[in-house]
Amino acid sequence: MSVFRRRRPEGKDRVWSYEFVYQGQRYRGSTGQFNREAATKWELREKERIRKIAAGLLAPEPTEGIHFQEWAEKYFEIRSREITRPARLELILRCVLRFWGARPEPTDGIPVVSDAPYHDLRMTDVIKAPYWLERWEQWLRERVRTPQTRNHYRSAVSQMYAVAMQLPYQQMTGVTTNPFAGQPRERRRRRTVTIAPEDLRKLMTHASFHVRLALAIGALAPTMRYASILSLRWAQIDKDWTHIIVDEHKTMASTGRPQVVPISTQLKAILLDAKRRAPRHARFVVTYRGRRVHSIRDGVKAAAEAAGIPYGRGEGFTFHSLRHTAPTLLSGQGVN
Repeated sequence: MSVFRRRRPEGKDRVWSYEFVYQGQRYRGSTGQFNREAATKWELREKERIRKIAAGLLAPEPTEGIHFQEWAEKYFEIRSREITRPARLELILRCVLRFWGARPEPTDGIPVVSDAPYHDLRMTDVIKAPYWLERWEQWLRERVRTPQTRNHYRSAVSQMYAVAMQLPYQQMTGVTTNPFAGQPRERRRRRTVTIAPEDLRKLMTHASFHVRLALAIGALAPTMRYASILSLRWAQIDKDWTHIIVDEHKTMASTGRPQVVPISTQLKAILLDAKRRAPRHARFVVTYRGRRVHSIRDGVKAAAEAAGIPYGRGEGFTFHSLRHTAPTLLSGQGVN
């Protein structure tokens, strides 16, 4: 049976809940019953009602609104087909659901944050009671450290409502307005940390080859971002080794064009050397033991610490510092 009692820190709920899938759509919620037998009968009636609605034999009742938890799953399914980094969206949604969503069950395989509120709200609850916006802002400022991350979370929730309002999903979600539209964003402090060329050389002597390669690309092609460098494929380099074509990048949605990155003489020599070292059938430029690398943050941190260079957000060096270093050096040489 698909009825169960949710487990809370203080024990199991007295009221039984239900969860089942019909025609690819997940239904979940409370049965309002205090024993398994009554909850099972309630669920059977609910399944019969949904089947009749699907067959056109019964008019659907006005929706109470979908739970944040349920809509997050559907929203991720929709958006993951359109974006290049679904893993990042998944991480943001998990963090957002610590306030709006339900406490994960042990079978979900999702870590539970002990001091998170997990309000388990419906999306229409915020429209009916706007004070939830104040509580959300208070929670963000107490629990989330940087303005930039808080803005990411605000945007994620606003985008969830924007999609929920679309006609194909209105009947499911019950959402006809976006209470987060127009909510102000915090002005974030821009980092301008640079690294001196001699410090960069010192750092690279302590880094492993795949980290050095990524750092070299970042320093010599500073218009390429961290994610674009780690996802760079040999097929994106033209046959004359003069340009890199980045088809998917951060500003693609606004520009609608691929990013064309010129390859300098020094970068060409580095890439040719990396090509000679690469396994014969390697697709990606930055690899470790023949496999694609998804993160080099630990490698950069270890190399920086070994070189005696401060590392980390704030006043320390990060990979992103290369984007500030290149224009600083060019400016010192009289280049605009």
